Amino acid sequence: MPASDEASAGRVACVGHVRRRRRRPKRRPSEQNPVAVSTAWPADPFRILLVVDDDGVARGVAASLGAEFAGGLRTCMKPDQVKAQARSHRAQAIVLALESLDVSERVAQTLKGDAGARPVLIALCDSAGTATAARLSKDGVVDDYVQHFPAPTDPDRLATSVRLATRIAPPSTAMAPPPVASGAPSVGAAPAKRRSVVLVVEDDEVLHTLVAAMLESEPVDLVFETDGAAAFDRVHAVGPDLVLMDVMLPGGDGVALTERIKSTPDLAAIPVVMLHPSRPMVFSATPFFAASVVSASPSV
Repeated sequence: MPASDEASAGRVACVGHVRRRRRRPKRRPSEQNPVAVSTAWPADPFRILLVVDDDGVARGVAASLGAEFAGGLRTCMKPDQVKAQARSHRAQAIVLALESLDVSERVAQTLKGDAGARPVLIALCDSAGTATAARLSKDGVVDDYVQHFPAPTDPDRLATSVRLATRIAPPSTAMAPPPVASGAPSVGAAPAKRRSVVLVVEDDEVLHTLVAAMLESEPVDLVFETDGAAAFDRVHAVGPDLVLMDVMLPGGDGVALTERIKSTPDLAAIPVVMLHPSRPMVFSATPFFAASVVSASPSV
């Protein structure tokens, strides 16, 4: 076998059982390294924190916002961590897409009294909750509300509300930084590290539980995606610090999805760790696995 073919075969073998692909046309010099074009989101994306308690709701809201706001969108799956995640993301708007307006109100109340500018708060509700949402808006608990559940009557209404928020929200540089511990010097103090967001693209829910248990004591927040076809949009919506990627997925190929992520300038800098189906023993080495995930997350 020629040396070039041996090298190609070696690359395929290292990622799992993947069918041999046809040789791609050689790129022009300007296209050789897509990572060099950009390793971040657009220079100044509008920063949105989406607060949800259900993966399906998160996908629906991200779809309603569309690609226009995908670059600055981050998902928070734990309402009790909204304040910390809003600070770390320097969120200019917070979309509350929770199970009830009572929960949304409690979350909104926790954001009152913060030093610095407050993000624009948008509460999502169903048709029966519009009167309550209007009262919350009138009382200044939230800034706007949108009927979104079970399906939006006006599909563009949420994106319109966020466009309005872009006009009235403070710049991201004005948002409150992480608080300095009591008694600690404010000048020259090291900023508190935020928790990393790890997106797990894996259709086996047993492994969801296993990964969550292994990383329970680590400073990471986990977000799960089971559908390979929806995973790329999920990466855009969540903006994770690390992706744990299964090789074989329903509706998609983990290797092809990883190649797509790495060829997209806005996402190319995100580390991706492949979960190989033929190597189940890696999951039994819990400390090793947890340490590997934490070391691969840039913000930890």
